[in-house]
Amino acid sequence: MNTKQPIKWLVVFTSVGLLVTGCSSSEQAASDSSGPQAKSTKQESKPIDTVLKQQMEMYQEIKEQEYEQYKQKRELEKKQLKQLQKERQQMLKQELDMQTKLRKNNNPWAKPEENTQSKNKPENN
Repeated sequence: MNTKQPIKWLVVFTSVGLLVTGCSSSEQAASDSSGPQAKSTKQESKPIDTVLKQQMEMYQEIKEQEYEQYKQKRELEKKQLKQLQKERQQMLKQELDMQTKLRKNNNPWAKPEENTQSKNKPENN
């Protein structure tokens, strides 16, 4: 996940919010001195607030989508990891079996099989 992307959006929304609140507070101070302009300032700030709310909702939707994508990716990675672990375990088991067979067949110090021992003993009759 790109960490610069959320920071970028946060900076954008913060700056827009500061601009909106800064402009509306200076306009309110100026409009308090003149009566008819006060109503127009309040009407202008409402659309800006609406736009800000819409942008915030869009930001939240984007964050939710990113989170869902992250969850899906994480679950897929978990499945792949489990599969790889199973395959590795099978391969290690096969390798162990193969080494065990090789040791039994090629060990010069291993006890001879029963068939070869029984052939040598009956000659004492």
